[in-house]
Amino acid sequence: MNDPIPDNLVTATMDAVIGNDITATLLPDTINVATPSSLDGAGEITYGSAVEVSAWVEDNTEIVKNAEGQDILSKHKIMTKTAIGTQSRIWLPSLSTSDDTLARTPIQVRKVGTGTNSTLYLTLL
Repeated sequence: MNDPIPDNLVTATMDAVIGNDITATLLPDTINVATPSSLDGAGEITYGSAVEVSAWVEDNTEIVKNAEGQDILSKHKIMTKTAIGTQSRIWLPSLSTSDDTLARTPIQVRKVGTGTNSTLYLTLL
């Protein structure tokens, strides 16, 4: 009978695979994200330049609750290695960042663990 593989070896192997290959394997898409930078004279949020973020994007329609507990229709799931703020602007793959009307803001952002040293974030749009 074979001895079971020790848990610490399984975890270390998972972390190595997820940590090193996550961008190419699990996050094949590119989104653009602009984060809030300040408030203008009228109290409106201004944004920094959009930056490219590796992501996994899935079209997925479902009803989810926003921060106020309201039911909102979510049309996309996005997985990233970095958290996206709830006031950030997100442009889905192939959309132009020169058109602010194409940007979406998150409904929800959740931390999703994938191993002892790896974390992913699920953002619902």
